[in-house]
Amino acid sequence: MKAFAASIILFFTVVALTVVNAIYISRITDQMKSLSQAVCEATDTEKAISELSEYWETHEKYVSLSAGLRDLDKVTEEILKLQAACQSGSEHSKQQSCKLLSDALDDIKKHERFSMDSIF
Repeated sequence: MKAFAASIILFFTVVALTVVNAIYISRITDQMKSLSQAVCEATDTEKAISELSEYWETHEKYVSLSAGLRDLDKVTEEILKLQAACQSGSEHSKQQSCKLLSDALDDIKKHERFSMDSIF
């Protein structure tokens, strides 16, 4: 009976941690998307892109605990492309980079969302 109780406690602990992780990843990706939109709409893109980069550098180590390395590298790469597009002054490139960054963030959010597949 003790083994059954311990396994039930562990199961609910795993479920709780999965839910907390999904909420955290969702919050981080939503904030990153709003920061990237701010970059696309800003006139002072240098300040906006530095805020985006600093936010990502701060949270990347925590996101890396659950997200895949390929997804993390994609987000970092798209931030660098967005920075280059802002420096070049091309509005089309900047908008395209924002959309690609948004897609990369959506991929992380999709892979880390709560579902029964993520538990079992």
